[in-house]
Amino acid sequence: MACRRGRIHVHERDINTETPIIGQGLALIDEHNAAILDTEDMAMCDKTRKEYRNRIKRICKFWKEKYPDYHEKGTRVLLQEQKEDPALYHFNNEEDLVYDGLNVNVIKAYLSKKKMKRPDKDGVVKMASFSDIRKYDDAIKWGCLITNERLSPMYFIEMEKYLKSYRKEFAKAKSNGLVEERDADPISSGLFRLICQWAVDGSNVFVWVFGLCVWHCMARTISVDCLALHNIQRGTSDSIKIKHDETKTDKAGEFTHEKNCYANPYDPSVCLYTALGCWLSLNSAVLEKTEKLFILPGAKAGSASQRYCRQLAELVCRHADIAAQFIRLPRFNAHGIRKGSGTHSSSATTAPPSFVSVATRGDWSMGKILDTYFKFALGGDQYLGRVLALLDPNEATFSALPPHWKDPSHPSVKRGIGLTFHNILDHHDGTDHDPIGLLSLFLASMVHHSDWFLSIIASNPSHPFSNIPIFNEHELLNQLKEEATLKPTTHVPMATGIPPHISHAKALKEVFEMCTDRKEMLSQFKKELADCISEAVDSKVEAEGGVNGSILEKAMNNLKADLYVKLDAITVRVNNETRMAATTGIDQRVKIASMNSFGYLSRRWPVPQAFQFPEGTTIQMAWRKWLSGATMIVNNTRWKLLPYRELSQKTLHSMKLKQVFQGQWKAVCSVMERAPGLDLPDDTSQLKEDDIMSSFLIAMGYLKETFSYIFKDGGRVGKQEERTKTWAIGTWAKKLSRSEVMKHGSAEDRAKLPPATIRNQQHKRSVLSHVPQQGHAKLQREAHQSGLGVLRWTEIWRSKSLQSTMKTTPSNGYDKWRSHLLYIVDLCFMICVS
Repeated sequence: MACRRGRIHVHERDINTETPIIGQGLALIDEHNAAILDTEDMAMCDKTRKEYRNRIKRICKFWKEKYPDYHEKGTRVLLQEQKEDPALYHFNNEEDLVYDGLNVNVIKAYLSKKKMKRPDKDGVVKMASFSDIRKYDDAIKWGCLITNERLSPMYFIEMEKYLKSYRKEFAKAKSNGLVEERDADPISSGLFRLICQWAVDGSNVFVWVFGLCVWHCMARTISVDCLALHNIQRGTSDSIKIKHDETKTDKAGEFTHEKNCYANPYDPSVCLYTALGCWLSLNSAVLEKTEKLFILPGAKAGSASQRYCRQLAELVCRHADIAAQFIRLPRFNAHGIRKGSGTHSSSATTAPPSFVSVATRGDWSMGKILDTYFKFALGGDQYLGRVLALLDPNEATFSALPPHWKDPSHPSVKRGIGLTFHNILDHHDGTDHDPIGLLSLFLASMVHHSDWFLSIIASNPSHPFSNIPIFNEHELLNQLKEEATLKPTTHVPMATGIPPHISHAKALKEVFEMCTDRKEMLSQFKKELADCISEAVDSKVEAEGGVNGSILEKAMNNLKADLYVKLDAITVRVNNETRMAATTGIDQRVKIASMNSFGYLSRRWPVPQAFQFPEGTTIQMAWRKWLSGATMIVNNTRWKLLPYRELSQKTLHSMKLKQVFQGQWKAVCSVMERAPGLDLPDDTSQLKEDDIMSSFLIAMGYLKETFSYIFKDGGRVGKQEERTKTWAIGTWAKKLSRSEVMKHGSAEDRAKLPPATIRNQQHKRSVLSHVPQQGHAKLQREAHQSGLGVLRWTEIWRSKSLQSTMKTTPSNGYDKWRSHLLYIVDLCFMICVS
């Protein structure tokens, strides 16, 4: 028997078709059928199945219009039981193809018509892509498989020939510009840095973190969408490892590999460790009962990917003039970041990581032979991870270690981790995916770049970074700065992924520094030699009682030194106390604000003029600031502001601040303070984190009991409760309002409401109720000009209006006179009140 190479189709295999199947008509138990269907349903996602069914539907429609005779024989009308059979996946289709004996020529006829698209606005007809045409063949093969029918051998032969020819036809049309180009342009590292900076400046932490994960993992957005805590773990020494559960081309997850990712201690805007630490801190409440980093509670898989693509496009559109200098804007989409990271890894240096490492990280196939004989290697992936961290591979700094702790068990480090990631530690500590090692490394990067964070908070007080607890604890932050280091320790002993030329660069740098030191020493020796000769001459002249220029200059310098010595003594204490940070110039001392600490607008205030309430603040973050206040930088000075519960409308300088405080912060937190068993001291600014969290749990328990409708979704408690953790303080204020409770709350919720006040009762008719809306401004202006009050002028206006109405109103107009009688009653009541 001749040996055959290549794929052997099912219908060509050596099989037994004569022996009947034992128990062919055996009916399985419904429970077993359902279990089998659940397993087989994972072979393909419903989105692909629906697409295939839609393609089959378009083929049937084409036959009905162009080949009605074949349509009668080549299609079958679906029975009701076939439509309802979940194993056939017919969805909304009314008919299906007859696959046995399918004529391949009518299929090619449809494809020949489908390959030419409609003319564009310039009248140019372009060709459909090869993948679009190929998917019709895939849909037919899938439909045949589902119905347990068999296509003829001629179909496979003819379709293979047609698709091969169409690939060449498409390539020729592409060279003539007759195809639609939809491929995304790769986003360069320069543009990617700008995108990260734009996202941070625009307070969009989600786009910043999600984009860095796409870049470092060189992954599709849908692969980053489902990232969870169990997908991330500490690597060898200085890296973290990210491993996807599955990919687009490997749904079974058999060939996924760990991807080593690194920090960038020199540029916080592209540092993955810093970004992940911020995201976990800001979303720690959401991560109490879930591992998913980006999918919101109750949301579907893929929702985070769609949200990222949409927000990324909006972000780049706002900076289109700059982005156009790097990329063709019509070719921009989120997939360009994945392409850009692959391009950067191969072109950032003339000694790039191996092609095998790049292809493995990007989940790209190298062909059957290369995939078989070239496997994943740790060293190459670590080198690639450092390149993707945007460290310069031609500099000695390429081997920099990430910020880490001198002693991870130090009490300040433990306290900092607990403060920053409190909820995550409480619910994931001791599990199989215990993230304590990751959180320690992430917090070290956040502390290392804290001056960058503080500068952003100073320029934009409403930035989400102001909700990160560690940046409001100045004393603890200073202690953690002393514990952070970039030098090797027992916990991070060495830098991994370092190519040989970096050691050469280090050696050259040391030689260069040594030569520089020798040059400076030689210059200093020449200067000292000249000074020695000059001093010898001056000593001889001075011994002889003479005076020259150098002796006179020396006497004057001694006099200056005596004058400056007192000034130095005065300023030395101030200089020691006001030592500035090297990068931002921020005074490291912290001043405690009082009710009159800031002067502007001709009076004293408890908050600075640039004060803003943070945007997107969750209820847990709001409660922390309500009790302990916040830290704000004003004129390079750190201020510890008062707890927000001590503020009021009178202590806020703008109408916007007053509205946000009264309508959101106070509306929510004052309700939480009514919780039974909540015993808060008069001064809550000194409360510890454990006390704040325990009081928060008591307050939330009160809200769940008093406003139970908020935490129920169709009578169920679970997903809705998790969803509430993502709500901003403004959403909570709306849900707790009396009108919302009366409208949506249960009978028990309405019964627990406090008595209505004059502010939340239905409004009574105003003095201007009989004045047309368009006449209010005119009436008030005339009243001011006449010197009379609005009340008196309204009486005169009404009397004039009544007289004119009486002249034009028929005597039998009962309905119209009824309104006049109501007016008279209202006027009498107004006179009595006045």
